[in-house]
Amino acid sequence: MNERFQKLCRDYKIQTAIDPRLYDKYNVKRGLRNNDGSGVVVGLTNICCVHGYVIDEGEKRPAPGQLIYRGYDICDLISGVEKDGRYGFEETAYLLLFGNLPDKEHLEDFKMQVGSQAIIGTLLGGIIIGNIGLGTILSVISMVPSIFFAAFGAKYVGKHGSKKGIVNFTCISMVITAVMIVFFLVIDPKQIGVMGSPAMIIYVILSLLQNGSNMCITTSNTSYMADTIDFELDRSGRYIPAVVSGTYSLVDKLITSFAAVIATGAVALLGYTATMPQPTDPCTPAIFWMAMVLKFGLPIIGWIITLIAMRSCPLTKEEMVNVQKRIAEKKAAAQSEFYKEQLQ
Repeated sequence: MNERFQKLCRDYKIQTAIDPRLYDKYNVKRGLRNNDGSGVVVGLTNICCVHGYVIDEGEKRPAPGQLIYRGYDICDLISGVEKDGRYGFEETAYLLLFGNLPDKEHLEDFKMQVGSQAIIGTLLGGIIIGNIGLGTILSVISMVPSIFFAAFGAKYVGKHGSKKGIVNFTCISMVITAVMIVFFLVIDPKQIGVMGSPAMIIYVILSLLQNGSNMCITTSNTSYMADTIDFELDRSGRYIPAVVSGTYSLVDKLITSFAAVIATGAVALLGYTATMPQPTDPCTPAIFWMAMVLKFGLPIIGWIITLIAMRSCPLTKEEMVNVQKRIAEKKAAAQSEFYKEQLQ
């Protein structure tokens, strides 16, 4: 090392040196460590825990490192995956998100959900828009508005009834989706991927509105299940919440499974038989229109079926008010009869 470089090093130390006493004065942590060498608390989480030392009689002693996910040692998770010879990505993701390991049924359902959404996300966000990270940004942005839309949907359903909520919010979702399709046709989709561009802002607004409307549909569906239970109780006297929720869950799983098959078959038609679509793939007309069908076309078909089914549905707001009155009268009559029997 020549003398000139040594002088530069000395000058650097002089110009950048900080009095160590200032760290104690302003309580500054160096290297994410306290003065005793223990780790600095930088956040709170109930997802994972890192353990690397123990405090023994006031002294910090190294310990074999541990990474705990939702109460499970990462080594145990890896050992279980290796022992069974399976992939553990979806299983671990489920654990991190929902706090417990899935059973076989829930894991397969989760895999199908992730797989179909990953395909659509890659086609639309990665290939057509050219910014696959935009989907993650939208997910974060939509958290707070989703709460607002859920509350708004619940209030609307309480005032107008679940049937009207399903019909109206379904129509709104169809309109927003149609506008989204037109939007993709009249602009260069690559402009959506440019952060801060007018195209990106419009796309974000439309996506938030669409997600909000879909959230209101979900809220209406939940209320509709309760109406179905009450309607059947009034009609036949049978209280069957398990049958209603079980049927809903079965139909949901069937549609979810079918969606994964459709997504896989669609990319196979595009020529992806040995590999999956990648964000770096070129955007062709076939990919563009397939993405439009999967992302926007299939939901529109489902919404049309919903509107057709709702035309013959008798569970209006007015009818449910009458149902509740009849149920209350039957309960009152049953209680009166019970008390009479007890007094005899």
